[in-house]
Amino acid sequence: MAHSILFTRPSAWQNFESKNELIHVPIGGVLPKRNSGKPAGDGIGVVALPGMVKLLLRKLSKHKPDVFVRAVHQKFDGHAMAECRMASPNTLFCLMEGNNPEGVSKFVKRFKSTVDVVLINNWQPETIDAYLKEGVAVVPGFWDGFTPTDHIHRPIDEATYDCFFGGSNHRTADGWRFPNGSDRCDFLTKISDRFSLLVDGPFREWARFLSSETTTVQAPRSHLPYLADMQRAKILVGYNHLDLERYYTRRTIHSGAAGRLLITRVIPGSDVDMPGVGGPVQFDTNDEGIDVIQYMLSHPGKREALAERQQEWFMKYHTWEARLRTFEHLLPRLLERKVECVY
Repeated sequence: MAHSILFTRPSAWQNFESKNELIHVPIGGVLPKRNSGKPAGDGIGVVALPGMVKLLLRKLSKHKPDVFVRAVHQKFDGHAMAECRMASPNTLFCLMEGNNPEGVSKFVKRFKSTVDVVLINNWQPETIDAYLKEGVAVVPGFWDGFTPTDHIHRPIDEATYDCFFGGSNHRTADGWRFPNGSDRCDFLTKISDRFSLLVDGPFREWARFLSSETTTVQAPRSHLPYLADMQRAKILVGYNHLDLERYYTRRTIHSGAAGRLLITRVIPGSDVDMPGVGGPVQFDTNDEGIDVIQYMLSHPGKREALAERQQEWFMKYHTWEARLRTFEHLLPRLLERKVECVY
C-alpha cells in the first residue's frame, strides 16, 4: 500500500523514485549571518524562514499526509509544530534527531504532543528506554546520510595536511562539557605536536591547546565547504564525545564517504554495522591512535586502498537513498502507532 510522506529534511529524498508519494517542503536554506550566510544543504538543520513555515502549514492542510518527517530546524519551535499538528491531526509526526547525544531531547520533553516517532543515531539502551517512557516510539540507528554526487564527483586534490578534525572543544566553568572532552583534547594536542593538522572548529576553544606552528584552526563550515576541508588532509580523525552504542554522528558518515582514510576512537558495537572491511580504522587509546596515524602516513599505498574501500562501503550503505528505503520498510509498523522500538 502506498503512503504519502511530506518532509522538510532530508531534501535529497525528493530526487528518488518511490512507490510512495514524496512531498518535499523546503522551509529554509541558509545559516545565520554569524556563519556567513552559507548554504546549509543537508549538513545541518536549516533555519526556518517565516514565510516557509506558512507554506508548510498550507501543504499539510492540502495533502493531509500519512507521515511528516522533519529535523530540528532553527527558528521552527514547538509552537509552530502545534499549528502543524492542528493542520493535519491524523498525520504521523516523525522527528529526525540528527546528532542527539543521549537521553530525551529538551524539545521532545517540552513539545511531546508534536512528536509521535523519533529517529535517533545510536542504539544506546538507556536512550531508547527513555523515549519509550515518554510515550514516543523510537527508531534507533537512523543515522545521517549524504548525497554521493557531492563526494564522489568532486576532484580530490593532493592533500596538504596530515590530519583533519572537525568539531568543538566544549568547556564549562566546572570542567569539560562531555565525558570524553578531556581525552579528546589530549588526542588532538598530541596530533598537533607531531603532525600537520587542519581543524574546523571554534578558534577560541582550540587555539590555546594546539601548536600554532603545525595547526590551522578555522571557523566551522558545513556541507560542501566542509567536505572540501576534509579532502585537504590524508587522514580524517573521529573522536566521539560520548561512548554510546553504535553512535555514528553526521561527521562520521560524511567522513567515511570523503575519499580519505577515517580513523576513530572505538565506537561500542560498531562491528555490527561497520566491519573492518569497510568501516573506519578504530583505536582504543590515544597513544594507539597516534601509532595508527604514524603507520598510515608511512604507508600511503595501504592508506589509500583502505580509504577507497571505506568510501565504497559508505556509498553502499549510508546514502540518503539508503535511509529512504529503510524508512519506507519500517513505515507500515510506524503507522500502527505503537509506542515501541522499531527497527
